[in-house]
Amino acid sequence: MQASLLLLGFAALAVGATNALVKETAQSLSQPILFAATHTRDEGWMVGTGKGIYTYKFDTTDGSLTPFGITSVGVNPVFVQGSTKKFFGGKPVLYAVNAVTDDSKTNPGTQTGYVSALTLRSNGTLELPTRWSRTVEIRRTFR
Repeated sequence: MQASLLLLGFAALAVGATNALVKETAQSLSQPILFAATHTRDEGWMVGTGKGIYTYKFDTTDGSLTPFGITSVGVNPVFVQGSTKKFFGGKPVLYAVNAVTDDSKTNPGTQTGYVSALTLRSNGTLELPTRWSRTVEIRRTFR
């Protein structure tokens, strides 16, 4: 009885390992996408020469990056964060914080930056469905 239970346990483990391997192989066929934020203008303390947010395909087998697209997203999109929630027709969203201290058009005498919500196009560039001009505070929460 104990031997048959042990054999059944090994069989279940083998099936589980095979299923995991098949899933992992299927996932490796589609490469993860990575985003790199850049400084795009001279701020006095940082000479930004970037063009915006760079999109790369990540090869999980050898760790290499392949350029996939560049999107101009305003001045200094230096912080990006993906979201698991989907908006804009069921698309995942990438948020970009633009590190600027430009004069505010809505509140004279103050300065502001902005946050952009972007979605990924099939050609590797990002689409900018919306942008908010407000004071931005970045908070990272760990769960």
